[in-house]
Amino acid sequence: MPSRVVLGVAMESDGEGGGRGSPRGWGLDRPGSNSRGARPEDSIPRFKPDPFPTDTGRSASHRSRRSRRSRAGNTPAPLTWKEGRFMDKASIFGVLAGSALVLAAILLGGNLLIFINVQGLLIVMGGTLGAVSIAFPTYELRQILSVSRRVFNDPGNEMLAIVQFLERAMKVLKRDGHLGLEKIAGEAPTGPLRKGLLLIADGTDAGTIRQILQTEQIHMEKHHRGGQKIFNEMGKFAPAFGMVGTLIGLVQMLSNLDDPSTIGPAMAVALLTTFYGAVAANVLFLPMVTKLDRRIHIEVTQIQLTLVGLESIHRGDAGSILREKLHAFLVEHEGGTEADLKEAA
Repeated sequence: MPSRVVLGVAMESDGEGGGRGSPRGWGLDRPGSNSRGARPEDSIPRFKPDPFPTDTGRSASHRSRRSRRSRAGNTPAPLTWKEGRFMDKASIFGVLAGSALVLAAILLGGNLLIFINVQGLLIVMGGTLGAVSIAFPTYELRQILSVSRRVFNDPGNEMLAIVQFLERAMKVLKRDGHLGLEKIAGEAPTGPLRKGLLLIADGTDAGTIRQILQTEQIHMEKHHRGGQKIFNEMGKFAPAFGMVGTLIGLVQMLSNLDDPSTIGPAMAVALLTTFYGAVAANVLFLPMVTKLDRRIHIEVTQIQLTLVGLESIHRGDAGSILREKLHAFLVEHEGGTEADLKEAA
């Protein structure tokens, strides 16, 4: 029976010179060894080290099933960074509290209806959206919705969840091998972690994994920075169009000076556009810029944490070593403690 040769994993052979007793942790790369008529040069094996305990359960039939799934087009969709699972309470509270305080101040001073002016809203919001559409291309404007969702998503304990899953992945790899790692990869709390575990399960070298995740980090940061820049410009445009609305209102007021009774109401309407622009910029757009900057920092740190853990798994480090490497991330970015690390075990 022809030998079955696996690259980068345990050597399994049902023929001569191999079998379950073959050395574990090493793989053979023997071109042309799929027939009994092997060429003379094929008798010299080229060994490739694998730092992991091999998965003898990854049989040729399993590999052929994966190959058929790939050819059938059933490969997983491109992995992306997952959105936060919960709403960010601080962001929601900030918007609601800021709006409530402004409304309370208005109600204490008089009638709320006098602060509602459709013309002023159209000038401020319409002008802001129009200016942003001119300043940025369409493909960047499409990022606004996805980026704005991240402002109101709570990272929660994602850092701790990553640590927990990395430790679980190391235990599964040592117990069940690469096949077990592949099975649990879909449960990973973040996209980069899922992608990295699948790459390890496929036998990808550590350098390639680092390069892939660092490239994903660059694109993630570029995407977020693009949305952040849009909101920053909206924070500048909104007050400017508030002043434009005020000037329009003043022109309309001065054109009716023959009727003194209209001067007061017209002036009030003119000033409302400045009010709308200032509120939109300082309660919504500019705080979103600051929050996005923090969110970018968190996601970059999560990818760095993921890389440290994946490299440790790739080398086959002990669980205690992995725990020590990840401890600093928890303490610095999540306020983690030793109790958190015990929980992650």
